Amino acid sequence: MKRLLMLAVLTALAACTESDPVTAPILDTQPSFASVTADANRALPRKMVLADGELFSTVVTPATFDPNSGLFDELYAGGNGFLGGVPLISESKPGDQDYNGGRWHLNVLKSTVDPDKYLMAVSVEDLDLNDFVSTTTYFECPLLPVRGNN
Repeated sequence: MKRLLMLAVLTALAACTESDPVTAPILDTQPSFASVTADANRALPRKMVLADGELFSTVVTPATFDPNSGLFDELYAGGNGFLGGVPLISESKPGDQDYNGGRWHLNVLKSTVDPDKYLMAVSVEDLDLNDFVSTTTYFECPLLPVRGNN
C-alpha cells in the first residue's frame, strides 16, 4: 500500500513536472515535502488537469507547503486517469470563488478500487470521494485555461 501511494504521489506530481532535464521532482522521505526545481533558461513544462469538465494546463512552480500554511484546493489522482487520459481532476478552477490560486492538497485512488472506474470522469461530481485517500502532499501548480475549451 505504501509503495502504491508513493507511485500515485509521483504520478500526480508528474502532472506539474516532467522527468527530463527541465524539471525533476525531488522527494524527501516524506511525500508531503515534495519540491520542484527548474532550469531558469528553459520553458516550464505543462500537463493537463480537468476541472468541472474543462481542460486546464499546469505550470511548474518551485513551491511546496505545510498543510497549516493556508487554504488549498483538493486534487484527485485516478488510477488510470480520467476522461482522455487526463491524470488529475480539481475541485476548483480559476474563476470559481473558492479557487485558491493553484495551491493543492493531493488525494489518490485507493488501491482497492478498480483503476479504470473513473475513465469517463470529467469533474469531482463524477467521483465517489470515499474511493480516494488523502495524502500529506501539498504543493503549488497554477491552472491556465486552454484555448478552445468549452
